Amino acid sequence: MIRNTEIKDTNVGKQNKKRDYKAEYKRRVERGLAKGLTLSQARGHPKAGEKNIKKPRPIRDESFQISLKALRSGKTLAEAAKEIRVSPERLRNQAKARGAIKKKGRRWVVKNDLPRQMLIYTEGQALSITIGRFHYASKLGRYMAGVRRFLRSNDPAHLKPFIGQSVKDSRDNTYIFETDPNALYRIAASGSETFEQIYRIII
Repeated sequence: MIRNTEIKDTNVGKQNKKRDYKAEYKRRVERGLAKGLTLSQARGHPKAGEKNIKKPRPIRDESFQISLKALRSGKTLAEAAKEIRVSPERLRNQAKARGAIKKKGRRWVVKNDLPRQMLIYTEGQALSITIGRFHYASKLGRYMAGVRRFLRSNDPAHLKPFIGQSVKDSRDNTYIFETDPNALYRIAASGSETFEQIYRIII
């Protein structure tokens, strides 16, 4: 019995032994420097223009979309990265590799002419379409914002600027904006997904 107890206590001791992450990190950096890497490369966060030695784990699409939305709203790359809890270097490198961002002055911004999946109300129904041009994406965004204002206020004046207007998808198909109040009420009451749920940049 005593022998079993001693073995059990030894195993517990091994399980409770804490890892020295600081020492492990220091050894990893030292190994990298010994291989001729820069300090930032050895740390696993290469600077712009430096080769990433360690293959980074891909950012999930849901998180990537959140970061792009943050950049579109005017936040910096560092702020966008903080929202999805990744390093700015990791977000920058993966966003650049996907062709999603570009440098504008001293800031990183989302490229305009990227395909976008967007919601549109057309001919009495809600559809998800892919928009290829920023001009059309912006126009559709303004229309859907006008529809939301109409549904909240019941004031059809919010729909007037869009009567007879349309957009084209990435395949050059034309979609006319639905501006009939009764049709819009029916679509809204059908429980279709919202503009925010549908919207995503396709990379």
